Amino acid sequence: VLLTCECAGESLTGSAVARKLEGLGALTKGDKSAGRGDTGGLGTNLENRSGQTALDSLLSDLKNHRAWQPFFPHLAEELREILCASSSVKQFLTRLQLVPFETQLSLLRNFMRRIKSNDVAMASQLAASTVVVKSESTVFTDPHNPAATVTVKEIECDHSMTFDDALALAGDQEGFRGFLVLRERPNNVFLSLPVDAYKAKLSTPAKRFAGQTLLANLAKTAVKFALDRPEHLAHVKALWEGKRQLAIDSGAHLEKFGLVNGSVFTVWKNIREALDPSYKPDDASTHHKYKQSHGKRGRGNSSRTVFEPNVKIQLLTTSDGEKLGGIRMTSVKPLQHSRHWAEGCNKKAACDFFVAQKLKSTRPQDLGDVYASGNRTGQATACRKLKCMVEGLSEVDKLVGSLRNYYGGGAGAAVDSHDEGYSDDEGYGYY
Repeated sequence: VLLTCECAGESLTGSAVARKLEGLGALTKGDKSAGRGDTGGLGTNLENRSGQTALDSLLSDLKNHRAWQPFFPHLAEELREILCASSSVKQFLTRLQLVPFETQLSLLRNFMRRIKSNDVAMASQLAASTVVVKSESTVFTDPHNPAATVTVKEIECDHSMTFDDALALAGDQEGFRGFLVLRERPNNVFLSLPVDAYKAKLSTPAKRFAGQTLLANLAKTAVKFALDRPEHLAHVKALWEGKRQLAIDSGAHLEKFGLVNGSVFTVWKNIREALDPSYKPDDASTHHKYKQSHGKRGRGNSSRTVFEPNVKIQLLTTSDGEKLGGIRMTSVKPLQHSRHWAEGCNKKAACDFFVAQKLKSTRPQDLGDVYASGNRTGQATACRKLKCMVEGLSEVDKLVGSLRNYYGGGAGAAVDSHDEGYSDDEGYGYY
């Protein structure tokens, strides 16, 4: 057991030990997660691709004065320059030990938060008031092994918070800890829970975890209630319960998603398609051409053009105490813009304006490029016309469609995993 505290020196040591454990091979039976804790953290190997990506993102913000000054006001300029010159995670953690502990802790937490958002192998633990499994369906069954199935559980989470729970979290209500409202929106009540001397976590009636903000911003834009005064307590309670009821009536307090588990590597190609934003089951031009893109394994293989998704592993405990885990996919059908833009739509207006401006100085042979650019400009514009929006496909819908395209029969159909073009002998495999 390796115990570490939140400081740069110990996280550097923990990362080194975890990296060595990952390379032991035979002793860990090839398990590369042997050096990782239950949910990641400072006992995890940080010197990997996700760590380097997080470091590049953090250093980019540190080099931008406007980005780092509000979050790390006590970081000396010379120390900032030393940190910005770091070229690797190991070098960054070594130099971070020069920074005063309070600022060092803020930087380290910021770095770890960026890793968790980028690391495709790090499981995230879901936190909600109630977690319920609404339904479960089997989308894949291998006829050669009936036990090899892929299932999708529809999860529904309630993120709302009662006033009694919020009051218990408010505690002593010292400083910025307590109930606040925005000066410009006196009906928008929220709970502030400072995490350090600079930032605070926020909770609202509809969302128990509503992000973070700077205490300096709260001082400028918000007003705190004094709950030792009965009239303030009654007003806050009325605001909180009213906002919570509005959220419940509109469903804004709920989060729904699909949890895919089972023999997922057998249908990995289909999961990869489902997570591709450009994939459409009914459009053959968007289908992944695995046979052409993978090719045979060997020295002759160079580049692979297959889309690699950012897979999120979700861990959760239901309200009944059942522990679940799997690949997280969206199950709610998203609203997207229809192909035919309605009259008066701001997408169409943006396209028409772009084309009108360009036509003034465009040669006739370049008209096609102008209209294509105008179409892209319109697509990039946010649509505010609800009548222009239609329901799209969720990632779960795409997974079912991909399975139907490859194997036929739709969801739950028996699938022959040894169909031509997907056998290991040809080098395509299931991965």
